[in-house]
Amino acid sequence: MSTNQPQNLSEWQLYCVLKRTNLLQYYDRFIRQGGNEHLPSYIKKADDTSLSPAEASLKSNVATDDYSEESEKKRLQPQQKDKLKPPRLVKDQKQHELFPYYDELINQTVLDKMVLDNLISRCILMIEDREEIIKPTTQHVNDNAIRIQKNYTLLVNNIVSTTDVTDYLIGEDIMQHEEREEVCASGLTTNESNRRLLDKLLYKDRNGYHQLLKALRHAEYLQIANEVSNTAVTELDQKLYRIGITQFRDRQDSKEDKFEDFQFIRSTIEKLASTQDDVIPKNILERLLKDWDTGYVCNVSNNRNMNSTMFLERFINNLNNFDHSKQEKLACTQDINNADIALSGSCSMGTVDLVKWLISRKSDINYCGEGADVNKRRSKSTTPLLIACYKNRIKVVRVLLRCDDVDIELSDKNGCSPIHIASQQGHVDVVQELLQYSANVNACNFEGVTPLKVAQDLGHLEVAALLIAESAN
Repeated sequence: MSTNQPQNLSEWQLYCVLKRTNLLQYYDRFIRQGGNEHLPSYIKKADDTSLSPAEASLKSNVATDDYSEESEKKRLQPQQKDKLKPPRLVKDQKQHELFPYYDELINQTVLDKMVLDNLISRCILMIEDREEIIKPTTQHVNDNAIRIQKNYTLLVNNIVSTTDVTDYLIGEDIMQHEEREEVCASGLTTNESNRRLLDKLLYKDRNGYHQLLKALRHAEYLQIANEVSNTAVTELDQKLYRIGITQFRDRQDSKEDKFEDFQFIRSTIEKLASTQDDVIPKNILERLLKDWDTGYVCNVSNNRNMNSTMFLERFINNLNNFDHSKQEKLACTQDINNADIALSGSCSMGTVDLVKWLISRKSDINYCGEGADVNKRRSKSTTPLLIACYKNRIKVVRVLLRCDDVDIELSDKNGCSPIHIASQQGHVDVVQELLQYSANVNACNFEGVTPLKVAQDLGHLEVAALLIAESAN
């Protein structure tokens, strides 16, 4: 409640405006600052062009009255004149005396929800203005957040023990124990812990800033605390901060829009998956299953539709509809043209799920052609593992190597083992995987060439380094 009573018409008008908006507690401050025409030097007249729609609405609803400087001076008491600072005239003489204090009112007053409700109910503000007013960028600038940002490098590089500062903040209820675990997680560098700490404090209230200073002093970082607290915040800093906050919100809104788009795409895919019987014509599935059963195995395993996850899933589901003996028979069926089985073609295509299905149905993991002798390779005979190594199908290689009965040294018609083939092709990941399963790095082909020799001759230096590390010749 105000203690000073209005002494003239302008003061009565100001009194009534503040009373209507439940802001009467500011009346005494305005009077002490110099009454009507005498304004404090730090308050500047607001520029209409820089006002937001909400601010312009508030300004336009302030009552106006004719203003005469000379007439007001005559009514002032002599003792009041001695206390007043040199007058600063308002350019628009018809503006009400509340107007010169507008910047201070906007920048230093936190309007809570009740105040906003009263302003809206009196049609001083529009309902549409509410969202803009409650945003920090249109309400006030957090100078303490600016001070933290201006000293960001100093704080990140010079706080040696983040745990000391964090523990103090937890004791003051500024941070929670869950936040401490995130800030001081094992494996983080000191600088990274400091960054996480500051990122969290930027979203705390003003008390969080003051407690940070206390925490720094408590942890004996007196010079850092003093440097932060003494940091000046200029008008340019505030403008840049407002711009940064606005751009940050725009990016957040953009992310939300993209997330909504992602949700829409995912829901569309789910709908397609639920209706995949219509998406994938049954005649294609039926034809492939018939081809496989009649011996055209390669037509099935090498079909390009197998690269589609949805198609392959549907195809395997159809296979599972057969009785188990039928499934095992298909897994071992040879192609009528080249005697290949489906496992060989699946390893070539890299269809991991079908490879797993075939292995689980007792397909020969070391198959290398009908009637082939493991010691005397016939022409064009190649094992599934050799095919996967040659094609760089690393996921398939891992599946095959986990099988207990896989022969990791079984070679092709030229005596080249899987590690020999992988070294020749320069497939680093495949070589690493084979080495983990103790592949023989010194195995020679029928011409006496080792994997290291072929890797060096073909310029596969990274593969050569791996082999040398395993004492290859």
